Amino acid sequence: MLVTASAPAALCLTADQEVIAAATGSICYVDIAVQDKDGVLVTYGEPEVSVEVDGAGSLLAVGTGNPISEELYVGNHRQAYQGHLLAVVRSNGQPGEIILTACVDGLPEARISLLAQ
Repeated sequence: MLVTASAPAALCLTADQEVIAAATGSICYVDIAVQDKDGVLVTYGEPEVSVEVDGAGSLLAVGTGNPISEELYVGNHRQAYQGHLLAVVRSNGQPGEIILTACVDGLPEARISLLAQ
């Protein structure tokens, strides 16, 4: 069934794994999707997203699949492309919780918790 997305209403965060090794350099990929009020991907949604990582990890990079973007992968903000961003989180060598927070002006803050062990 074809569904048309309405206005952006939320960010949805999905990690490729919820537990990563605590060893320095272990990484996890977190998809950041712009969704409408019904959870439908807003493919025209290209807001600037700010990403912050706290706890036993750090933000390694933020990227999109945009082939013509000249934005840097390093840094903590990037414009979404076709409703998506990908954040790369790296463990800092210590076991513990890693919290990734994503923010867009006008939308509720989104968080995901990962575990380094």
